[in-house]
Amino acid sequence: MTTELVAELERRAARFAAVATVQQAISATISLTEAYREIYKAVASVVDAPCFALMIADPVCEKFNAHCIVVDSEERAGDTVLDFPHGTETIAKVFQTGVPIISSKPERWWKGTIFQVASKREVQSEITAPLTYHDRTVGVMQVLSYKTNAYDAHDLDLIMLIARQAAVAIENARLFDAQRSEQRQTEAAAEIARVALRKVTVADASHTILEILDEVVPSNGKAIGIISADGLTLACVAASGTCEPMQGITAPVEQTSVRAAWATEQPTFVENLREQAHNPERVPEEPAITIPLIASNRRLGVLVVTTETAQLQTGPHVDALLRLAPAIALAIDVLLLSEDEERTHARERTLATALATMDQPVLILGIDAKVQYANTAAIREYGYEPGEITGLSVDDFVGQAAMDWRAHSSTKGRHRVPRRCDVESHSRRD
Repeated sequence: MTTELVAELERRAARFAAVATVQQAISATISLTEAYREIYKAVASVVDAPCFALMIADPVCEKFNAHCIVVDSEERAGDTVLDFPHGTETIAKVFQTGVPIISSKPERWWKGTIFQVASKREVQSEITAPLTYHDRTVGVMQVLSYKTNAYDAHDLDLIMLIARQAAVAIENARLFDAQRSEQRQTEAAAEIARVALRKVTVADASHTILEILDEVVPSNGKAIGIISADGLTLACVAASGTCEPMQGITAPVEQTSVRAAWATEQPTFVENLREQAHNPERVPEEPAITIPLIASNRRLGVLVVTTETAQLQTGPHVDALLRLAPAIALAIDVLLLSEDEERTHARERTLATALATMDQPVLILGIDAKVQYANTAAIREYGYEPGEITGLSVDDFVGQAAMDWRAHSSTKGRHRVPRRCDVESHSRRD
């Protein structure tokens, strides 16, 4: 056995050992972000990979999303990934066929983009490999080198080993993320329900609800609008982020950006929230999803969520919002009913105070002619204790005059009790 052959075997053994090590690291990841980074580390540990691109297919939008881009061994993060040129020929071909491609003539899709590599160097070699999970291609990864003919068939085999493990890791991480997201949504729904049990106003509760939503569905801005009692006017009671200037706006529903969602009672995507707004100077110029808040078959208001891109048309964020919308609507419904009840009680207390301070005796009778309420003047006039007069028949202390009054009022519709002081008595049907 020649020295060169021994060296080659040792090199291959070392590379397979490296692959095994990184495969363990990939398998141990529980988040998608960690999985993507470990995949690149695995690739870079076995082949020359100064440039790298990992694209995951979005089955809903039928396009690729760039999740890990490396240029000159530095990961590009943040908004720059959004500039990735989707649908390059090689990437699309590998995704459709599931067959990897090794080439010494890369596409150079990065030309003129934010991923432009150093001008004095050009990528000379590439491997494009499918990420296959259970006979289903979930994405594509592309490995690039500045060296000519940098990759051979053995390199391709190593990359495919990593690609298969990467696909499993990505699907497992997706499942874990989905479970964690569902748990967060369940906890958020419970927290929103608890908000409805507090002694708070609808406006204060709406602010808290927006904070809860931000933990589950981060976005540029959010707002909650509540419909008026006549169903014609919408008032923004809480707003955050880029939507914060909207707080306090009151406008006819038909002159707002949410009128389509309101009319159809269905979530509606709006390409530009400002475009049809009643107060455009206070509304962000962003795409948004508008979700009507409906409880007990009543339209109570609307939830608005904005973002810089059209990502809110579909996907897990929309699913989360649609799942939480009924909980938000129910909480607002409970709080609105509480406010209505409080206003009713306030009116009753005002009336009771007014009756109690009147100098004239006042009796409120039920349909059975029994006393349900007697003010202080009536108690004083008839000489009963407060606990004694309630429930007595008016006949017990007014006598025949009361019977004459009932006979008279049944024909004349009058509410007057003749007695020795000739004091008015009001009867209502309860």
